[in-house]
Amino acid sequence: MANKCYNLVSFFGSEAAMKEIHQLFEQLKQADIAKDASLVPNMSLDPLEYWMFDINVCSREFYTLITYDTNWHPNMRDITRLAVRLDITVMHDYEDPEVSLYGKYIFTPGRFVQSVRLDYPDLGLISYDEDTDEYCYKDYSSQCLGDMADIILMEKISRIPLSSP
Repeated sequence: MANKCYNLVSFFGSEAAMKEIHQLFEQLKQADIAKDASLVPNMSLDPLEYWMFDINVCSREFYTLITYDTNWHPNMRDITRLAVRLDITVMHDYEDPEVSLYGKYIFTPGRFVQSVRLDYPDLGLISYDEDTDEYCYKDYSSQCLGDMADIILMEKISRIPLSSP
């Protein structure tokens, strides 16, 4: 059985683009329920990266948040193709705790691409306290390894110099 990669994707763009994103992911959600990707028109999905499942959609005027699972790894190529086609910005957070995969991908068509992933040395900074049943990093502690990974990921992102177009 494949590992699940958990994905949180935030789309930012025009109201029309957000409506299209919302409709597309609602169709993907129905295809997931029916287990039939052919139900989704106008979406050429990479067969290695697809299948998205357990899809949830939350839309507002100028942004849409999507959560879903993929097998093994995030589907950044599909998300990037969608962002280019609709000329929108994407922030894609992903994690697969079973293989220690944690990362963030940011894409703005024609202007900015940033991808940051935690490496094993990064994750080696996290300790486990058996007495409290918590993961620890610096002054932080949590019963969830992902919380500590998120803190380290944000620190790693903050050390990256800002690039301009």
